Amino acid sequence: MKVKWQIYLFVSIILGVAFFYRTNWAAAQEGDPPRFEENEYFHVEEELTANGVTLHKMVIGGPPQRPTLLGTENSSGGVQAAATTQLNVPTSEWSFGCSATSAAMIAGYYDRNGYANMYVGPTDDGIYPMTSNWGYYVDTAGDSIAKNPLSASHEGMDGRMTKGGVDDYWVSYDTGGPHDPWYGNWAEHSYEYTTGDFMHTNQWDHGYENSDGATSFYYNNNNTKLYCSYIESFGLSDGTVGFKDFYESRGYTVSDCFYQLTDTQVSGGFSFADFKAEIDSGHPVMVHLEGHTIVGTGYNDSVNPPVIYLNDTWNNTPNHSMEWSATSTYAGMKLAAVSIVHIADAPYSAPSNDEITSAQSISSLPFNVNSAETRGASTAYDDPEINDCGVTKGIGSVWYTYTHSGGNSAIAIDTSGSDFDTFIAIWTGSRGNLTLVGCSNTANNSEVGGFQISDGTYYIEIGKAE
Repeated sequence: MKVKWQIYLFVSIILGVAFFYRTNWAAAQEGDPPRFEENEYFHVEEELTANGVTLHKMVIGGPPQRPTLLGTENSSGGVQAAATTQLNVPTSEWSFGCSATSAAMIAGYYDRNGYANMYVGPTDDGIYPMTSNWGYYVDTAGDSIAKNPLSASHEGMDGRMTKGGVDDYWVSYDTGGPHDPWYGNWAEHSYEYTTGDFMHTNQWDHGYENSDGATSFYYNNNNTKLYCSYIESFGLSDGTVGFKDFYESRGYTVSDCFYQLTDTQVSGGFSFADFKAEIDSGHPVMVHLEGHTIVGTGYNDSVNPPVIYLNDTWNNTPNHSMEWSATSTYAGMKLAAVSIVHIADAPYSAPSNDEITSAQSISSLPFNVNSAETRGASTAYDDPEINDCGVTKGIGSVWYTYTHSGGNSAIAIDTSGSDFDTFIAIWTGSRGNLTLVGCSNTANNSEVGGFQISDGTYYIEIGKAE
C-alpha cells in the first residue's frame, strides 16, 4: 500500500509601478550632503570591510518611552487632515527596540493579510492581533518593557519554554558590551520567529555591537538605493538584510530589498511619491528618523506639504502623523531613510488541513494528491519538534490522518515531485501530546518506505524542512 503526495508551489512576482509626484514643498537641494543631526539616540559611522571598501552605517536606538525634552509629535503642532489612503496596520508598544518592533508591526500586517506563518504563537488562534497586549517584562534596571513575541522572544512568554532573544541579549536600555548575557554562560539560541533576532537588535557579539535597544543600518551616502545583496556580498548583515532574512525564515521569497535616504536628506532620494506608491501597493513602510524607527501606514496628499500617517512604538494607537519635508520633524527628529523589503509571493489562504485538528482524513489506501497548494500553510505554536531527522520544526505544515485496522502492515509515503525540500513525520496521540513514530527528510523529497504500523490512528505531517 502506498500513499503519495505531489506538492507544488507556484511563486508570482509582484511588479512595482513607478509614480511621479511634483510639489513645491522643501526638499534637499542637488549636491547637498545628508543633513543628519546626531543625538543620543542616533549616530552615523564608517566601517571598513575586509577588502578595503568603506561602508556608511547609521545606528538607531530610539528609547522605550517618548523623550520628554524633544519636540511635539509633528513640528507643525496642529491636527492634520484625515488620511486619504491608509493601511490597517497592527500597533505595538516599544518591545526591545523600535526598529524590531516596527518590523513586527509590518510582519503582523502581512500575517493578517494572506501571508500566514509570520506569527506562530497561541494568541488569537495564531493570528497576530491588531493591538499587542502581552503584558510587560521588568528588566534588571527596573524598567517595564512591553512584551511582543514577534519582536523579541524570551522564556516563559507566549508558550516559549526555552531561552530567547531577551534572555540572550538584553540587560537594560542602552547597555552595550563587552558581551551579551549568553556569552560564556549558556548556548545562544538559534534565530527563530522574531524580527529582532534576524535584525540583530540588541546584539553586541558577532561584531554587531548594537547596544540594548539599537539596530544598525548600512546606507549609501547619496540618493541611491543600497541593495541587500551588496551588503551580503561582504558577508555582512544589518537591520534591512535581517528583515529580509526573517521573511525567508518564514518560507517566503523576497524581491526588493534596499535602504535609501529620503529626499529630505539628499536630492533625488526616496520621495513622498515613492512613499505614496508603496502605500497604494499595500506595503507599509519602515521609516527611519534621526533617532527612532516608525511604520508608515498612510498619507494625505491634499495638503502642502503632504502628510504621512504612522504607527509609533511610543503609543499603542494608530494615526500619528508628520509632514514630509526637509524642515518637519516628529518628536524633534527629522526624516532620515527607509527600509524597503517586499515579499515576492502572492498572498494565499491557509489550506483546510493547516492544523492537526482539521487534518484531512484518508479513508482508504492507496491515496493520492496530485497537487496541493501549501504556501498559505502556517506553523502552529504547538506544532511538535522533530529533531530525529534534522528538522527542528517544519515551516508551513499540512496534516492528514489515517486510522489503520487489520493488524501489522507496512505503509509507504512519498512526496517525490514536490518543488521544495519536504519532510514527512508520522505521529500518534493528540494535539499538544504527540509521539513521533517515524520521519524522513532527504534532499528535495522525502520517503518513508516499508514502515510498520499497527492498529490505531496516525497523524501524517508534511511541511517544508528548515
